[in-house]
Amino acid sequence: MPHLIYTNSDQNNYTNIDFFYILWFQPSLGYMIIEKNRIIVFLDARYIWNVWNIKTENICKNLEIEKVIFEELKHKELIKTLKKYLKPTGKITIDKTSSVEFFTKLKRNFKNVKVWNSPFTEKRIIKNEDEIEKLKKAIKIIDKVFESILELEKNWKLKWLTEKELRNFIISKIIENSWEKESFDSIVAFWKNSAVPHHITSDTIIWNWPLLIDIWAKFWGYSSDFTRTIWVWEKDENFKEFKKVYEVVAGAYLEALKNAKVWMSWKELDKIARDYITQNWFWEYFTHSLWHWVGLEIHEHPYINKKSEEILQENMFFTNEPWIYLPNKFWIRLENIVHLSEAWAKVYSEISLDINK
Repeated sequence: MPHLIYTNSDQNNYTNIDFFYILWFQPSLGYMIIEKNRIIVFLDARYIWNVWNIKTENICKNLEIEKVIFEELKHKELIKTLKKYLKPTGKITIDKTSSVEFFTKLKRNFKNVKVWNSPFTEKRIIKNEDEIEKLKKAIKIIDKVFESILELEKNWKLKWLTEKELRNFIISKIIENSWEKESFDSIVAFWKNSAVPHHITSDTIIWNWPLLIDIWAKFWGYSSDFTRTIWVWEKDENFKEFKKVYEVVAGAYLEALKNAKVWMSWKELDKIARDYITQNWFWEYFTHSLWHWVGLEIHEHPYINKKSEEILQENMFFTNEPWIYLPNKFWIRLENIVHLSEAWAKVYSEISLDINK
């Protein structure tokens, strides 16, 4: 049955990333009817000209369909336009993220409307060659940003900066290295702040303690995600505890990376990292999943957890990010994006885990 999705960031601040996945640009208003062998894309006058240079054969090849149709849309004639392609009494599915207002409007004009997942949710998990190259480039650029931070540490310039000042430095390097923007606000969390999940970067001054840096940004629409926890300034008595915990997190990361294979379950891979942490007496401090999918969104659907039975497949991109969270002390997390090939799991970042000697 036909599936209908829409994007309307003009009024509802709702952006459906499937439009970018198909068109390689993001309209603020648009609708799509997705059928078995064709897609009909409705765009208003602001965006319809964008499709003139789109090679529809590339869309058809990527989505394994036969035809793409573009039609200019006058918003006030939406229902009339949709009825050209959808039967009022036929079955229709709409994306589950659609607004209640849009669902109600459709129900008034079409008899059999059901809410369902986007047909691209599963397809976007497996990356094609073009997507792989964009993600590889994104990872390389984020390496350059973090190398600039390590240079500050090497030259004793991190000390006495505030978290906000370091984040401003990160943003400047993101722009300098041809990123489009942050996917979310990058996290700079010093000392006890690093033990606060998704800490909001503050005026806290960086001096002698662990510093967690979580950088995420977009390049050609694709998100990269990278985290390191580094020790700033003098390695005093507290550094011994930090280093012990850090080595356990690094060990769990390496165990997961080494054992990731096509056709194993997510649950099996999570258990490998979790067992490593448990063997080192930190089992109660690894409190979340090992990964999330990455692509056009920083956290792609469907969400996975330590009990997920889904199977690892070739050309998936996901994070490997074990952590140990010591309340009111610090939070050590190491994160890289992993590309699962048929033969092994690949990491394109060249930033060493061994940065706290």
